[in-house]
Amino acid sequence: MVPASLAAGRPLIKSLLCLYALSTESTDEDAPSRVLRTGIEAAAVSLPHEDLPLWLVHGDDDGLVPVAFSSLPYVDWLRTQGRQPVLWRIPHVQHFDALLGWPALAARYLPMLAYAYAALDALWTRIGEREPMAGGTVTLPSRVRGAAALTPAHLGLDAVNDKQHLQ
Repeated sequence: MVPASLAAGRPLIKSLLCLYALSTESTDEDAPSRVLRTGIEAAAVSLPHEDLPLWLVHGDDDGLVPVAFSSLPYVDWLRTQGRQPVLWRIPHVQHFDALLGWPALAARYLPMLAYAYAALDALWTRIGEREPMAGGTVTLPSRVRGAAALTPAHLGLDAVNDKQHLQ
C-alpha cells in the first residue's frame, strides 16, 4: 500500500488507491465495484488450446506495451501451464510501424511487420513439416540503420533460417 504522505497531492496515486479499494474492499452490492470486477474478469486471459502453436513477436523498444508487462509474463505463465511458446524479442523495434514515417524515428527503429511475416513463415514451415515446436526465447540480431537506407542486413532476418531461431 502507498503511504498517505506519498499519495497526498498526487491525483494518479489517489486514482490507483481508489481502484485498489474498489477491487479489494468494496462489496458486491456496490455498483462501481461490480463494474470493475466484471471488467477484470472479462479481460482475464484463458489458457489456449493445448495443440495451438504459439509464436509471439515483441519489439524490445516497445514503450506503449513493454515486453516486461505483456509478452514475458504471458510466456512465463504459458510455460508453467505446460505450453511451449516461442518468443522472438526484437531489438530496435517499437510498437507502431506507422511512426517510422518520421525520419528521426526511422533512423532509430526498425519495422515490426517484417518480423511478423518472418514468424508467420517460420510457423507455417513448422506446421507444414510437422516439426514439433520447442519453446524458447530468442533475441534476433538486428541493428539500427541510422540515416542509411533500410536493408535486410539491418533486420537480421537471415538468422531466421538458422534452426536455433525457429525454436
